[in-house]
Amino acid sequence: MKSCTPAGIQIQVRHFGRSCLTQQQSTINAYPVQLTNRNPRNLERLRIDRKPEGWPLDTPSRAYWHKIFVTETSRYFTAYVQHNNGRIVAQASSKEGSFQKRLLSLKDSIAAETVGKVLAQRLLMMGLAEVHSDFGPEEMQSEKVKKVLKALEESGISLKEPERYMPPAQHRGKPADEKPWDTVLDS
Repeated sequence: MKSCTPAGIQIQVRHFGRSCLTQQQSTINAYPVQLTNRNPRNLERLRIDRKPEGWPLDTPSRAYWHKIFVTETSRYFTAYVQHNNGRIVAQASSKEGSFQKRLLSLKDSIAAETVGKVLAQRLLMMGLAEVHSDFGPEEMQSEKVKKVLKALEESGISLKEPERYMPPAQHRGKPADEKPWDTVLDS
């Protein structure tokens, strides 16, 4: 770690073979002109990124940024969070070696709860605190799905994503017959 002091502020910066301050910058108290945000989820976290909407009667719904899926095979139990572009963001499964060493059964409700806790920890480490859960009534009858969702909620993961922020439109909410270009003269 190398310490740099632009404009009198103490900042810790990793040193990658170049000095973080050039000679010209160190003599002038100048701020950088252009900042580059390299976080691909920044617009989602600000709630201004576009959500794919699909059709109103689509089941399951497509209006999400991150959605949780729970799958159960004959031998294993898996829970994962998928981004709306199809990429799996985080995953926890009872077929991982650490689960196999510590659990007696890889498919019971204790394994489901443990998978939920591990997935929640991985999501929090990634900075995701909200996921979309869209389970039908048949899936919610499963005790294992309930255990996974309960473990996620207890660990601090919200199972409802926030709504997309829409900037206030200037003419939204006005009656249809009132136009902004119509002028009314009071006489």
